[in-house]
Amino acid sequence: MRTTHGHDPARRVTTLIAGGAVTALALTGCGSGTEAAEDAPITVGIAAPYSGDAAYYGEWLDDAWELAFGELGREAGGRPIALAKSDAKCEPSAAVAATRTVLAKNPIAVITVCSGDTRAAIPLTQAKKVSIVSGSFDPSLTAEGNKYIFRVQTHDGLTNKIYAKWIHDKSDKKGKVGVITDTTPYGLANNKTITAGFADLGVTPAVNSTYEYAATDYAGQLLALKRAGVGLAYMEGYDLQAARLAKQAYQLGLDAKLYFPTTASSDTFLKTVGPELANKITYSTPFLPEWSDAARGFSKKWEDRFGYPPNADCASFYTMAVTMLSTLRSNPGAGRSAEAFNAAYRKAKIPDLPMGDFAFDENGDPVNPLVLTGTWENGKRKLVDVLLPEDAE
Repeated sequence: MRTTHGHDPARRVTTLIAGGAVTALALTGCGSGTEAAEDAPITVGIAAPYSGDAAYYGEWLDDAWELAFGELGREAGGRPIALAKSDAKCEPSAAVAATRTVLAKNPIAVITVCSGDTRAAIPLTQAKKVSIVSGSFDPSLTAEGNKYIFRVQTHDGLTNKIYAKWIHDKSDKKGKVGVITDTTPYGLANNKTITAGFADLGVTPAVNSTYEYAATDYAGQLLALKRAGVGLAYMEGYDLQAARLAKQAYQLGLDAKLYFPTTASSDTFLKTVGPELANKITYSTPFLPEWSDAARGFSKKWEDRFGYPPNADCASFYTMAVTMLSTLRSNPGAGRSAEAFNAAYRKAKIPDLPMGDFAFDENGDPVNPLVLTGTWENGKRKLVDVLLPEDAE
């Protein structure tokens, strides 16, 4: 679990308790089909990991909302905004319980993070006509005609199609490709999209292997890549698992260029793998500070406030908070019910956010997708290339 980076606990937006969470504001809300009293708090639900290997997501969410509250205020239309949170643990079964807990607080929307958690939450939120606002990369989540789901960052279906071509163009085009991913919903979707991206180029991985999320030894998968003589390897994992994969790959003498998704851009990855090995890997990501003036400004505010630099998930969670708060503040009726918020949020258009000008397409995905590649240089993230938008400076 990440440290608190010197935060004053009294300034935390929410406090986790058994069975859910309370806020300093209130727990009553305005979700589902009934409208709230005019002075009742507007409640936003958060069903996200606050314990276990993925607990850092909960901390980043708290920090994102704290920064957004500081900029936009904690009220909309004279009503306080409350956060009701519960620990989803990045485990679908726990996510079901967490979603039920926050839905009981009648939120206008529920925030989720992990792909499996989001998939597990959808039947519950959809039945209540409450929107999910997700940081998941699984492309299938917004491809099924569900009008109650929104995503705030570029999904892997688009990212990996472009990333695979970029990787291929940087290679000698003759070497073998290897792929390793986990068996979580995120990992399997990532495997599907990266292999589809290579297939578009006429490339079939020489080895395509998976591992269980709880595994800590990946020797079998890595040695299969080594025996096949792959020249480049795409490896997926959550932040900690991705770092363990990279570290063991070098320990086993895998002589291949290593490519990762955005999870390799986190401090957790860097601290686990170490700066020397981190310098040798490349990752795709929807955010790096160098890509725009707005991204640089956001990064400075975040680091000044919390004492650590933001990664792509931090930027994503901040985008969630700012777009949701802005929708509530600019649409007086949006906080009356979950359906009123859904209708208003779908029309959100907000310029100059860390990942670019923001709006949703008809599926609930960002209309201006951002795809970057990066690496590490002496413990700092470094922009390598901007793949989308193509006209970026």
